Amino acid sequence: MAYYGSGTQTDPYIVDNWEDLKAVSATKGVYVRLDPDSERKVMDINETSDALGLQENLPFYANIEGNGWEIRNLCTGSFDIRTNGNSISDLHFVNLISDAFRVFWGSVFCTNCSFSILFLKRGCICVPNGGASFNYCAMNLFFVGTEASTLFYALTTLTGCDIELHGSVKGLKLLETGKMENCRITGQLQLDDAELTLGSYNNTTAYNIFSVELTGSGQVLSKYTSNSICLVNTEQIAEEITVTLLDNWVPVTTAQLQDADYLLNTLYFPCAVEA
Repeated sequence: MAYYGSGTQTDPYIVDNWEDLKAVSATKGVYVRLDPDSERKVMDINETSDALGLQENLPFYANIEGNGWEIRNLCTGSFDIRTNGNSISDLHFVNLISDAFRVFWGSVFCTNCSFSILFLKRGCICVPNGGASFNYCAMNLFFVGTEASTLFYALTTLTGCDIELHGSVKGLKLLETGKMENCRITGQLQLDDAELTLGSYNNTTAYNIFSVELTGSGQVLSKYTSNSICLVNTEQIAEEITVTLLDNWVPVTTAQLQDADYLLNTLYFPCAVEA
């Protein structure tokens, strides 16, 4: 199907393939809706002209309503996805491979999106140029001995995100500046005599859970205080790794994380009890 529509908010482009999505997304400020009626909501990049990986930076400036579509097997190589304050919702990047400094360069506002990413060089998702946000997004991230990295750079807001960390790193800072609230960080990660830093320096972290099985050597530190309570499962951290937590970063065990009464009435950590 060739795309149709005028690209306005009330009459967005309707798109159902990768080449058309690239074409319309190169223009700043347009609106795109991935076909909600398609039977197969998948763009497999292995079946496109970019099967061997991007050969230049990818301009992705459109406001995209994903409608549950998947972009599979995108290899950005040493290039990045360029954004410019646009919004992306309900779009899922599956098996994305990055060998660049970052995945997204520029401000981007993502809601209900998911990302499974293999990092070959640096473990960085976003370097915004004026703010970015990830709201209720899921991320499954795998690091292959990556260099010391910052996952999210300046002025990024993370709200209600579920983040899994896997592989090995030579240093990782989750968030440089910005806000992280009501997020859960899990997974299995090896530190190669490295430092893993929680929180951001302007203290806007609140009600997060860090429960990653950490092996190797190095240190985990909050480095900055949190303005509201955050939980760190220290039971999952190897003895060879030192842990330094500042105010409102509270060490807990796995059993305590599973004890709603303890969380609510002892730590005053908000949680819901599932029936």
